[in-house]
Amino acid sequence: MKVTSFDPMNVIAFEDIRLYQTFLKVVIHNKDYYIQQPVLAEFHSDNKSIKLIHVNSENAPLVHPDALVIKGIGEIKGSYQKEGNTFYLKA
Repeated sequence: MKVTSFDPMNVIAFEDIRLYQTFLKVVIHNKDYYIQQPVLAEFHSDNKSIKLIHVNSENAPLVHPDALVIKGIGEIKGSYQKEGNTFYLKA
């Protein structure tokens, strides 16, 4: 996962974690996704590729064995982990 666009005036960074307060555009498996809400992203040690994305949603995602379908974002292929009502998409 790679970041392709964001609002640099609305980012809070701490070590390898960044909070994008307004939006984040990313490429996941060669597909662009525009997430127009706050997004928490954890980066690999190179600080260029994303290890994990945390997105809050009022609606539970539709779960498929190899993808999550998130209303307002679309179908995102990849592995994920679930903790309570939270899904974490992994690269």
